[in-house]
Amino acid sequence: MCSEVGRWFARRGALHLVVVVAETHPSGALRRITYEPADGSRAATGVEAIARALEHIHLGWALIGFALRLPILCPLAQLLVDASGGEPRRIPAERDTARGV
Repeated sequence: MCSEVGRWFARRGALHLVVVVAETHPSGALRRITYEPADGSRAATGVEAIARALEHIHLGWALIGFALRLPILCPLAQLLVDASGGEPRRIPAERDTARGV
């Protein structure tokens, strides 16, 4: 599911957004799609991560992303995503798949 989201952002020409496969993440502990800002501020996960990434497309998408991050809307949207199959899941790190774990 996350790879489709990455392709969606690539098709829209998201600027300064680097999409990395979760299995290669250094922590090896991702459970949701994650947005890690380059400035070192707090990482975002789930719907909030998508909302933050929308800021890299253009102003229209940035406004939608801003709306998604509102205190009432973000948890509600996350609940809907979780209920429809986007719940947290264990993503095996690349080193685990090489060992057959």
